[in-house]
Formats: sequence, structure tokens, C-alpha cells
Amino acid sequence: MAADDRYIKKRKGTGWPRQTVANIFSEEQEAKLEEYIVNCSRIYYGLTSRDVRLLAYEYAVACKIQYPEKWKGLRNGKRIGCYKKRHPILSLRQPEATSLARATSFNADNVGQFYNNLEEVLRRYKVQGHQGMECGRNGLTTVQKPSKILAEKGKNK
Repeated sequence: MAADDRYIKKRKGTGWPRQTVANIFSEEQEAKLEEYIVNCSRIYYGLTSRDVRLLAYEYAVACKIQYPEKWKGLRNGKRIGCYKKRHPILSLRQPEATSLARATSFNADNVGQFYNNLEEVLRRYKVQGHQGMECGRNGLTTVQKPSKILAEKGKNK
């Protein structure tokens, strides 16, 4: 028998050892994890796949659930793929790169205070439009490239 034939037989199911992966968490517990992941992404604190694996490990320990030994080292990335298949509303997303200061400070009160302060400075120092100086081109960035996060499908990042 040629090597190709053996491979095909194994793939069809004859001679191929089948492994079944038992779910560690109940459906209710998985739903709570999903809800937590979605809530984190909604408040701009998306969890990376490593964070989710750590969360699942800590949740299993807190619930006193039997878990595989390999979970301790967080080496098994396959769990995220299986979890995403069972929870199709989640996907790995690349969030938009935004500085933390910009994301947290852009609200009506802060914008209003900025324009009030700007008006005060312009009046006090009698600055005209042609006397302004642009300071934003110094080559430094406060925005870092974010890691992919688990978030809800169909929602803006």
C-alpha cells in the first residue's frame, strides 16, 4: 500500500484515532465567559487570546473544575478556536490604534473646557491666526499598534 493510500484511509476514518474533546465548562459558565468578553470589548478593554486563556484558567480554578494540566502553562492556543466555533458572535479583531488619552478624554465636558481655555489664551495674548505654531510633527507617537482581541462580530472596533 502506498503512503498516499494510507493517508487517505486515515483521513476517511479507518485507522485514524478519534479524539473527543470534553467541554470543561457548562453551557451556563461558557455563556458567562462570553458575556464578560463582550462587555470588556464594549468598554474598550478588549482581551487578547492569551488573556482569554488566562481568564478561562482562573475561572476553572475559581469554580473548582477539573481542567487539563496543560492549561497551567497557557500553551494551548487551540482552545480559543474551539471556543469561537461554539460562540459564533465572537471573532479575533484588530482594534483601531487610538491613544489612551484620546479614547478616555474625548467627551463633551473636556472639549468644551478646551475651547474655553483656547478662547481665553487668544484674548489674553492677542494672538492672530498667522502666529500659530504646529507642535504635532515631532516624530513621537503616543499610539501603539494594538494586539488582536476577541470581540463581538459586526461591531465597530
